[in-house]
Amino acid sequence: MVMSTGAGGAQPAAGKFPSRPLTLVVPYPAGGSNDNAARLLARKLSDALGQPVVVDNRSGASGTLGAEHVARAAPDGYTLLYASSSFLTASVLRARPVYDPLKDFVPVARVSRAQFVITVGKHVLAKTLQDLIAQARTHPGKLSYGSSGIGSINHFATEAFAESAGIRLTHVPYRGMTPAMQDLAGGHVDIVLGSVPSTMAQVKSGRVRALAVTGESAAPQLPGLPIAASAGAPGFTFDAWSGVLAPAGTPQALIDLLGTEVARALKDPDLRAAFEAEGASLAPMGSAEFSRILATELQRFRQLAQKADIRAE
Repeated sequence: MVMSTGAGGAQPAAGKFPSRPLTLVVPYPAGGSNDNAARLLARKLSDALGQPVVVDNRSGASGTLGAEHVARAAPDGYTLLYASSSFLTASVLRARPVYDPLKDFVPVARVSRAQFVITVGKHVLAKTLQDLIAQARTHPGKLSYGSSGIGSINHFATEAFAESAGIRLTHVPYRGMTPAMQDLAGGHVDIVLGSVPSTMAQVKSGRVRALAVTGESAAPQLPGLPIAASAGAPGFTFDAWSGVLAPAGTPQALIDLLGTEVARALKDPDLRAAFEAEGASLAPMGSAEFSRILATELQRFRQLAQKADIRAE
């Protein structure tokens, strides 16, 4: 049923997979970072599989419309989902989820990871992450943080940071990262955890101060900036991921084939450079391990939502 070749990738043949175009559903609007990444990957997969991989933007309802569409699609390998961490958080926040992230999907491969930058306004006295934590402990709830919206991934990231550091912060939700960063620079909120691209301009202009990154290693775009775990928040890490999923019931042979081709595509240096420009690092991971990561993160997000009382608007 499935044929995979060497350097040339998988080649279609009569009765073999794929024999027609594939659809990669992106549950976000065209032009965003996830959409850009998915299109880069789709081009590489098209070359490898010998069939077009068409990106289908199905945005709405915090990404759940696109995910639900894939969950209900035939499990034949022809309809895939390009998901990010919000695939999990969106399901956590809904009183009646339209899909189960673990039961309705099977992971194909993780693609990338992207860490966050802990930034503060210039009006905040803290010059280091350790100073910030000490200030927040001295004045519980006085420091505020902006996010791109209730239930956004950076909302969860900041609450995870607060929980790890043993501090209490006041949440101020915005409609996107741009207004949140503008208000941080203007002194209207104190803290923002944002992606590298969303914080870079304000950090480089000197209008806000970067204290640390939330990943396991330094960000190449911000050399010299420490990781949070070694800068005052021991044990704390948080990053967002992107990856490819298929409907539950998709034959393992197809999952293996698609996973192999995703991993092969991620070795391309041009693809790596393009992802790094979006603030992400390629982080290939196979189906089984990715499945374990999803289960662990889903549990973490559920606990955070309950403890911080994060609810959908």
